[in-house]
Amino acid sequence: MNTSARQTGKTIVQMENVWMRYAQGQPWAVEDLSLEVTQGETLTLLGPSGCGKTSALRLIAGFEVPQQGVIRIGGRTVVGETEWQPPERREVGMVFQDLALFPHLTVVKNVAFGLYRWTGDNREERVREVLQLVNLNGLRDRYPHELSGGQQQRVALARALAPSPQLILLDEPFSGLDADMRRQVRREVKEILAQSGLTAIFVTHDQVEAFDLSDKIAVMNRGRIDQVGNPENLYHHPESLFVARFLGLADLIPGKIREERVETALGNFLFVPTEDPLIDGAPVEVIIRPADVDVIPSADGEASVVARHFRGSDNLYTIALPSGGSVRRQTPWDFILELGTKVTITVEPMRVVVFPSLPEDAGETEP
Repeated sequence: MNTSARQTGKTIVQMENVWMRYAQGQPWAVEDLSLEVTQGETLTLLGPSGCGKTSALRLIAGFEVPQQGVIRIGGRTVVGETEWQPPERREVGMVFQDLALFPHLTVVKNVAFGLYRWTGDNREERVREVLQLVNLNGLRDRYPHELSGGQQQRVALARALAPSPQLILLDEPFSGLDADMRRQVRREVKEILAQSGLTAIFVTHDQVEAFDLSDKIAVMNRGRIDQVGNPENLYHHPESLFVARFLGLADLIPGKIREERVETALGNFLFVPTEDPLIDGAPVEVIIRPADVDVIPSADGEASVVARHFRGSDNLYTIALPSGGSVRRQTPWDFILELGTKVTITVEPMRVVVFPSLPEDAGETEP
């Protein structure tokens, strides 16, 4: 694959104010969506089912038509007020959720399927190159049913890579694999994309998968992008309750602003003021993550253990607070507390994140 001619830092995907719904009168599947992805970057569209992430991917691929907005790929407008380019002219490779391999074709013929415009020698050389890239040259003549799930995944990726696209789109590509195979194939795909230098957009609802694969994550909620950033920034600097709760375990405890501190039942903490400063005395919600919490068994403790979930390498405890709320604590697998154990709690947040309290009649934004 010739990537040397591609300019590092070049914008490969640009979406501007894109709106799309599947039928008149239905809610918007994608609502005023704007997004940029640069050369060599792996971006993940992350969110719960129905949030619009697959719809956004299909719009980029050309499988759906927006009612409004502009989409550019490699600087070329593929969707605009007077412009529409079909999927085959967008230089985009696609790996579908069900892989969509042809069961009656060998690995070689599956990979060569998209190279119908290439001449014989060039086609054979290109198939050999991509099979070597995905480490499948030794399985050229096998059929999909003769391959493991991970091998089938690599065939689908090789087929998408074969025509030398500018962009690879992957829609929940690991959903059909078991947990161990998911981790293995995820690692392999990450290495293949790094070697190829290609730009990629993933769709997933799995935050661990998104953290592992992504240079950048766009968290989607109800057709909109709530926040875009690298994994660390999103986790430690969420800009909405939805993002804070969707990215990892998070508990909310009530507090009040007192100058540069927030007062809670678990202590008073310094916090970083937001762009819209909270007034003194304002009620807020404070994000507490399991890693922020420590528990010590104590007969005089005012909190108590109400649940334990064994998760193999660790335990996840739910601790009831005297105020009526609860927080969770993650411990090593061999740290055992019986239900009902009285404990004292200390909280040392790595970063205190606060949000204005929602009115009692206001619902959470998560679907």
